[in-house]
Amino acid sequence: MSIKRWLGNLSQEKIVLLITVTLFVTFSVSLNGFIGANNILALLRNVAVLGILGLGMLIVVLGRGIDLSMVAIMAISVAWTIQLVGEGTPLGLALAMGYGFALAMSCISGILVA
Repeated sequence: MSIKRWLGNLSQEKIVLLITVTLFVTFSVSLNGFIGANNILALLRNVAVLGILGLGMLIVVLGRGIDLSMVAIMAISVAWTIQLVGEGTPLGLALAMGYGFALAMSCISGILVA
């Protein structure tokens, strides 16, 4: 029996949703405190950056363009900011430099794409 026939008419989205719900239920039953408010807030904080990037990608895709450089620009700017702080640069200045780098590279990328 083929996998396609066994799964029926499930699309990729439905399969991912099914796996996510299964994992959530499994972790809820097997791990103490998984459903706790602190853990749910920690999970939401950890995926907030991905949600923000997803909204940016939504705008790009709706405009009928694809720009995969957003994730790379975000990763480089965050890594550079962390490196600057580790080398003794004040936090505010490091954040401003990381933000400035991300803004400049995004503008350049946007101009090139347009």
